Amino acid sequence: IQGKYNYYHLIPFWGFRLIFAGGSLNWILTQLVTSAKVIRGNLAPVLFYLFLAGLMLGNADPERIVFAFKYCFHGLDRAYLSGLGSYSDAELATHYLTADFLKPLLRPEDRVEVFARHPLIPYLLRKKLPSRFCVVTQLAITPPGKPSSDLQNQWIEEYTAAVISARPQYFVVADEQISLSVDLSYPSIKNLLHEKFPELEKFLAQNYRPLRKIGEIEIYQWAGPAGPW
Repeated sequence: IQGKYNYYHLIPFWGFRLIFAGGSLNWILTQLVTSAKVIRGNLAPVLFYLFLAGLMLGNADPERIVFAFKYCFHGLDRAYLSGLGSYSDAELATHYLTADFLKPLLRPEDRVEVFARHPLIPYLLRKKLPSRFCVVTQLAITPPGKPSSDLQNQWIEEYTAAVISARPQYFVVADEQISLSVDLSYPSIKNLLHEKFPELEKFLAQNYRPLRKIGEIEIYQWAGPAGPW
């Protein structure tokens, strides 16, 4: 699961790769400028380095390249909200708006649980997750027609127990469609909560009240017995 879908365990290595890639690209551009100035009339070095730079850019996602050039000189707000009202809305803009809504409401000791496809909201809020699982959909990935494995059921129980024990002040549920690239028999994240996390759904219904809905994001606030704070 971790190796196929979530490569977050490789993030430290990505950092080193970015450093070396930046240095390499800088070297190529330096050689390109030097060749153009020194070797007049000989286009071979220039064409070679242009070809090398083209290969590097050719391996990148074209949409990400366009996105980077379009928003590199603008603030993060504009970049995050660029997908508002489009297909990427549920992936970026509404999660950013949700974090922006919660930011002034949060106290330093408050916890936030986000039942969604990715942990963008707690990342933007700089909040530690209640459990060690940052993407709940990964706990329910199974081959077609087969039940969850014993290990997955163990993970679901561990995740549920961690969230209930943390009693987060805000519980965010992303009632959005699950990516078609993930083979799940559940049409939405909220349906996944109902089918695979009944104890957590019961905890949510008994202890939280609806606070706000932003697009497909539902925000609930703690209304049950006094929390550990």
